[in-house]
Amino acid sequence: MKKLFLLVFAFAVVLTACDKDDDDNGKKPGPNGDPGSTLNPEQKQWGLVINYTAKWCGPCGSWGSPLLKQLAELNGGRVLAIAPHASNDPMHVASIYNGFRADRITGGGIPSFWVGDNKVTSQNASSTMNTLTGRTPIAAIDMEVKKDTEHFDVNARVKFFENATGDFYLSFYILEDGIPGGPGSGDYTQSGVSDPNYTHDYVPRKSYTQEVYGQSLASNPSADDVFDTEFEFTFDASWTNTVYVGAAIWRYNPNGNPNNEEPHYEFINGFVVK
Repeated sequence: MKKLFLLVFAFAVVLTACDKDDDDNGKKPGPNGDPGSTLNPEQKQWGLVINYTAKWCGPCGSWGSPLLKQLAELNGGRVLAIAPHASNDPMHVASIYNGFRADRITGGGIPSFWVGDNKVTSQNASSTMNTLTGRTPIAAIDMEVKKDTEHFDVNARVKFFENATGDFYLSFYILEDGIPGGPGSGDYTQSGVSDPNYTHDYVPRKSYTQEVYGQSLASNPSADDVFDTEFEFTFDASWTNTVYVGAAIWRYNPNGNPNNEEPHYEFINGFVVK
């Protein structure tokens, strides 16, 4: 009888310990959520700036690049900045440049800027970014990235903070900073600048999917739903400067009209890990 009591007591202790571990974890994963993940998206709004540019474009170097850097440093640097390069440029990636331009038009010339879902000028770009980053997001991203000599291991979590309607997409990009572009930089020399230390930054080298606006994430998600994504993102060893990963959440708007500067893919939030 005494042995039976001890067995029952030991079993109860095990159950209590398991319950305590669950309580300590405290995570409430939604679809595809990993209860053991340490990622914890915060309800903070990131900015987005897309600058269409090219190394042969004088205005892109003289005022476009400084404006891009200024916008990227707003909101405490919590801005996903992307500078797709046009053709006849060694940094041109057709699928990325054309993919963004199809939904966020250039208007016929470069440099051309978008902040979030708004095409902007040099006069209203900063105020538009401040408006964007001042809103309360319905969803956010947290991300861990480990890098070796040829690929990133990416672990990302998206969390929705309220019920949302529509179809949501998630995209990832490899970006590069610090590409020498001052006078004497050969094929990478930027027109319109005289600074020998000039660098090309925020250069999109690769999108995780062929479609720059990513792959399907969720339809009509509920508050507290979380979605985890883990994958390997390879990069070219010739990208020897600072390479890193950016991510964005989009909501598809079937009524969008790019010709009227109304994109189909509405920016929800972003994240960058350098």
